[in-house]
Amino acid sequence: MKSLFAGVCALMTFVTLPAHAMCLWNCTPSEGAARSVFENYLRQQTNGAPFTIESFKKLKEYPIANMGREGYVIDVDVVVSFPQGSHPECVSGGGQGYSMKCLTMNTGVRGAIVAEPGERRSMRSSMLFEKTSSGWVGSDGVAY
Repeated sequence: MKSLFAGVCALMTFVTLPAHAMCLWNCTPSEGAARSVFENYLRQQTNGAPFTIESFKKLKEYPIANMGREGYVIDVDVVVSFPQGSHPECVSGGGQGYSMKCLTMNTGVRGAIVAEPGERRSMRSSMLFEKTSSGWVGSDGVAY
């Protein structure tokens, strides 16, 4: 009886091992996925202005559920520098001798990030993901 039980346990372990291994890679969104979502958000909020992520630290992560939908949140602390600054209300291609031309009628993207050249900022943010059949979809609409 003991050997039968041991045999069944060994068989169950062997059968369920691939599912457990798959869960290690796909059960939650990765820190890399959270970084990609943050970078996409930053590109949108700065109108494509160059930036450098100096540090990206995951603070906490937790699952959420709402109306039968599975989700996951990763809270991060990020330090970003803007070598050329960020002025979303400005566009390239000003007149001769000018690298930028500001549009006074358009104030830029709602929630836009304005930064002076060389400015360094610390930001805290929450990256939200929804579980779908194609994987974890970030708030940027990309499946990870």
